[in-house]
Amino acid sequence: MTTQQYLQQIQHQQATGSPAPVPAPPRLY
Repeated sequence: MTTQQYLQQIQHQQATGSPAPVPAPPRLY
């Protein structure tokens, strides 16, 4: 997928309160 789609997926998961299945930098938490 494209970077835009990747970011949109993360935003959607955060909005729904579901844990993101993709690894993210610890700095974001």
